[in-house]
Amino acid sequence: NHDRAHTGAPILTDSLSWFDCTVHNRVEAGDHIILIGQVQAFGTSPSAPLGFCRGRYASVKDPLPAGWLASQDMIIGYLVEAGNRILLRSDGKGGFVLPTGRRRKADSRLLLDGGEALSLVPENTFLYSVFDVADRDPGYLIYRAELSRDGTQATLPDSHAFFPVDALPYDQIATHELRAMLRRYARERQDKRFGIYMDSGDGGRVAMIDGQSQSWTQAASQ
Repeated sequence: NHDRAHTGAPILTDSLSWFDCTVHNRVEAGDHIILIGQVQAFGTSPSAPLGFCRGRYASVKDPLPAGWLASQDMIIGYLVEAGNRILLRSDGKGGFVLPTGRRRKADSRLLLDGGEALSLVPENTFLYSVFDVADRDPGYLIYRAELSRDGTQATLPDSHAFFPVDALPYDQIATHELRAMLRRYARERQDKRFGIYMDSGDGGRVAMIDGQSQSWTQAASQ
């Protein structure tokens, strides 16, 4: 399996780290040519690397402080809209939360309980909110998304249901933070002008976004 980033070159999804580069320079060195790359994008994984020493492979002791890996395991939520309705998932305790994804990178398909997948509109999927609920919470990273026409044909599991935007069950939303985010979405949706919320010590900040979406390649060429 692979993804693509800036240049379109394939990036192995299971790699521990990667660099996506364009060619900056070529240097002749005897019968070799050394390519010097200019990093355009990069990524890392919290997984432990495999080492090779004295002719054999060995595991590498984790040098990171205790609790670091847990802090990187954020909850990836999706605020999915389809026909003036928002998709919510039962939390198993009589309340509702947002459906969750498996990767920090925005996906075009959202896997649900039971293996069913919803198709999303890639160009309408954007980061919407980043926040913590409590000190012990790993944190939330929420994407705003729109269900594609193909996605409307999917059969939802019993744990998921769509609710009208103007009749969301706020009193059954699991946390205050999620309730506040859904209310903000309903307000911004009326103006068709959305922002990105970032949690901070002073109560958080919202950066408003204007204009139409475009691919990174288009934006970089302007």
